[in-house]
Amino acid sequence: MAVDTLERNLTRQERREIKFYAPLCEKVIHLHGPASSGKSITLLSTAYMLRELFGKMPILDFHPRSEFGPYEYMGPRELVAALEKLGDMIEEGRLLDTMDEEAIGRLLEQELGIHLMNATVGIDEAYRNLRKRHSGKKLVIAYEDFLQIYVHYHLAIIMCSPGNDLGFRAMDQVKLSLTCSYDTRTMRVQAKGRDKDTLEKVTIITPVSKYGQMYNRWNPVAVLRGRKIEIKGL
Repeated sequence: MAVDTLERNLTRQERREIKFYAPLCEKVIHLHGPASSGKSITLLSTAYMLRELFGKMPILDFHPRSEFGPYEYMGPRELVAALEKLGDMIEEGRLLDTMDEEAIGRLLEQELGIHLMNATVGIDEAYRNLRKRHSGKKLVIAYEDFLQIYVHYHLAIIMCSPGNDLGFRAMDQVKLSLTCSYDTRTMRVQAKGRDKDTLEKVTIITPVSKYGQMYNRWNPVAVLRGRKIEIKGL
């Protein structure tokens, strides 16, 4: 009865949003495009909507502004250190190569001090940790193992990179790859692609007028892109 009452109280817009974002709740999403194409702001807007509609806590490797609302911070150095430790334990034989994803997730939660279950993990500039010329092989493998836990932890994992350069194993986990572009006339970012599972076309539209104010002015990525996407006040 309570659910029926809640559904009756939803506006038409809220129903549309729930229908659109529900398939993104447990999926590895890859946002790609050149500099200033709006990858990071699309990550931010998607994490925001998944929290507002489904209660999925954002876990981000950068600090948005207070307008974004509650989130947990997962520093890129902390994540890399945790994954390197995980790689060491596997390499030294203290963990089995066939260790299940749930156990890997528990270890990462202990190392990072965050709660992964039913969260949205946002990783900006993911390619830096997944390309072998930037990272050691051990770290790359541990990072790829991290991507495999999303089903068991009901995670949405959103990664940004300039191109499809995350490595074969990582890209194999990606279920939705979206190309981002910024329209200077409408001041909106469009992220377009096709869902690998359903083969349906997906377009995420992010209005900069709403989500630009959620950026942290001290985030170098946001400041760099501020000129192109004309975020006021940055």
